[in-house]
Amino acid sequence: MDAEGMSRKHKCDFFSTAFNHDQGEAFMHADLRGRSQLDPHKTDGQYIRFQPEDAWGPGSDHHERFRDFYIDPKNPVDQASGSINCNPVDFRGAGLLAIYDPDGRGGYKLVTMYPEPERDRNT
Repeated sequence: MDAEGMSRKHKCDFFSTAFNHDQGEAFMHADLRGRSQLDPHKTDGQYIRFQPEDAWGPGSDHHERFRDFYIDPKNPVDQASGSINCNPVDFRGAGLLAIYDPDGRGGYKLVTMYPEPERDRNT
């Protein structure tokens, strides 16, 4: 179920992605980077896209902070077992998306934040 509304089903796009479980500090720094890009003149929700390097500095291993999978578009269901064929996501070159909604007190609350992998790398 969706964390924002337990009566709603959780949904995802082509990918199902998240930060690794041990990446709380990385998540916090990414949230700070996202918040630094909020436009204070807007009164509605804001979608903030940025690169991991913007939150964590230079590095070639930022992709290791993420986890999850995508459904194999060439063979989505194993015919013999009926199970869904999932492939691990290649997060090299992935960006981050942070979504913020007004909190009703003049600020913003983080609704969700997740890595956005390069689709060409994962098909």
